[in-house]
Amino acid sequence: MAYGAKPIMTDPCWHCPLLNRDIPDGLCLDINYQRLKFFKPNDLTKAMQETGKSIEDITLICEACPNQPLTEQQPSPHAE
Repeated sequence: MAYGAKPIMTDPCWHCPLLNRDIPDGLCLDINYQRLKFFKPNDLTKAMQETGKSIEDITLICEACPNQPLTEQQPSPHAE
């Protein structure tokens, strides 16, 4: 789900403490995957611009989020 795209009615939405609004589950995943460097930071960059927060601040907020979709430790894509 791209940043700013309208969710499909079947997409679950969650309150995002970072953006301070409800967002589709897909956007949450995109931001988290980009934060973890799994994907290019397109949506993460837009979230940084919208909130004025750094990647470090965003990481703290996302990791503390009660709706965090990535509950288990994810391996780094650059791990050997």
